[in-house]
Amino acid sequence: MSDTKQAPSLEADKQRGAQKTGISAESIVNLAHENNEMRKVAKTREGVHAARYLIVISVLSTIILFLLWLQFKHFPQAKFTATQNAAAICGIGTLDKPMVTDATVKDFAKEAVVNIYSMDYANFNKTLAIAANAYLLPEFTPKFVESFNKSSFLSQVIDSRFVVVATGTPSYPPAIAQRGLIGGVYSWKVRVPITFTYSSGRQTHEDHAMAVVTVSQADPAKVPSATRGIGVQWMDLVSAGR
Repeated sequence: MSDTKQAPSLEADKQRGAQKTGISAESIVNLAHENNEMRKVAKTREGVHAARYLIVISVLSTIILFLLWLQFKHFPQAKFTATQNAAAICGIGTLDKPMVTDATVKDFAKEAVVNIYSMDYANFNKTLAIAANAYLLPEFTPKFVESFNKSSFLSQVIDSRFVVVATGTPSYPPAIAQRGLIGGVYSWKVRVPITFTYSSGRQTHEDHAMAVVTVSQADPAKVPSATRGIGVQWMDLVSAGR
């Protein structure tokens, strides 16, 4: 009799213990299920955010590449203008309009003649190469060098072992004879009176000549040696009386 009465009390104790804890097996299962669902939602949201970030990065990259294409392909890459010296190069517009002053052109023409024709019989090749690179346009350089090597001026320098110093003539400054377009490029024809002083040992004598120099504008982006935006397109040495 005593055993039969104790069984219900044990079952009642279990129910009371479950009620005290407040958690049933079903609640635990539901809670685990909810946690799984929350994890799935969180992962889905993370995937959506990552996709959005990738889209934003892709759009920005496309915009940047497009702007770079505009900068280097569509718009003019470089424009240059001449400066008074080779220390800096600034922007220039077009070659069919004068972008330098007449004074700059005349000084450049005289400087070119003086440096090209000042030489000696032993080092004329080196001197000519340096001066040609500094003043002559690339398309004119081979023609001038070929003509110069066949000239009577060079033959006289070598045969007589001369050291030659070319200088401008103060009383007869350079003068612009013509100006205008040559092949779509603005150019000037400059007449440069020049004095040659020939020395060999103790013997010295002078001679006078007229250099006719054609100076043309050039784009330093395409002709790096034309740092002042101009270069010699042609040069002839004639007698002083012409």
